[in-house]
Formats: sequence, C-alpha cells, structure tokens
Amino acid sequence: MLSLSAETVRLLHESFAKDGHFPSEAMWRGIEDLVLHLGKMAEGECEPYFYLSSLDPGVGKTQTVIQFLKALLVSREHDHVGVIIFFYTKQQIEEVVTRAGLGKEDFGVVMTPTDDEEQALIAKGSANHNQARVLFTTQQRLQFMCRDGDFAAVDAYQFLGLPRQVRIWD
Repeated sequence: MLSLSAETVRLLHESFAKDGHFPSEAMWRGIEDLVLHLGKMAEGECEPYFYLSSLDPGVGKTQTVIQFLKALLVSREHDHVGVIIFFYTKQQIEEVVTRAGLGKEDFGVVMTPTDDEEQALIAKGSANHNQARVLFTTQQRLQFMCRDGDFAAVDAYQFLGLPRQVRIWD
C-alpha cells in the first residue's frame, strides 16, 4: 500500500494527465512539497506553524487538496484524521465537494446560511460535524468563531472531539 503522500501524487499524475495539465519540474517540486506537508499533518508530524505554498494560481494547489482528500478518505490508517478547509467562497466548497466525490457522511459545512443556496449546500453534508472527516467553512467564519484566538476550543471545528489535524486555508 502506498503512503498517503505517494497515493496523492499518483492520483495527481492521473488527474493532471486527464486534464492535459503538465506542470513544469519546478511546479512539481512545489506541489510535492504541499503534498508532503499535508501528509505530515495527517501523520501528526508537522510542527504547529503556518505553512505557505507560493505556487501560482492554476498550478494545482486546489487539485492537490482534492486528490489528498480522496487518498485520505480511503486510507484505513487515517480514519482518525479530520480535515478542515477554509475557503473564501461557497462556490469553492461546492467545487471541492463535487470534484473529490464526497458523500453526505464524508463532509460537513459550517456557515450561517444567508440564502436557499447556502442552506442547500449545508444540507448536502452531514449534520454531525464532529463525525464528518472533512469540514468546510469560510475564512470569515473562522474569524468570527475564533475571536478569542483559541482554535482548539471551537467545538464546531473538532473531529471526534479533538482539533482537526489537517488545516487548510485556500
């Protein structure tokens, strides 16, 4: 069985080839660095710092996250690992849910709906956020929920009663 990082890279090669996307060698180094850090977060091996991927738009950062989610969700060794992804828009959430093929029990969405479209997005996912492996929310919601600065204390962002190991700001 391939490691989580190796499986993610394998899935990326397949996806990029299918889409006719051929990153340069330098771009691949950046993508592989992103994959390495996502894998280390899932393994509990990353220091609690902020990590920045400086890859340009269109290189494949979001596609990397999508393929990482696919690899993570089928890995029995990582059943205990939860992911939270902070997006700027609800459209980004919808895109990742669709492209990653996430089922209703795989994900949850934390937001205060302002219209029927947002309510429908929330309803597509699990109502039990603590059990959903992947949690989506907006960057603005993070600022609201963590006014006191303690991310780990926000129950709505936890997986199985603990802070989510993999945290992505896109």
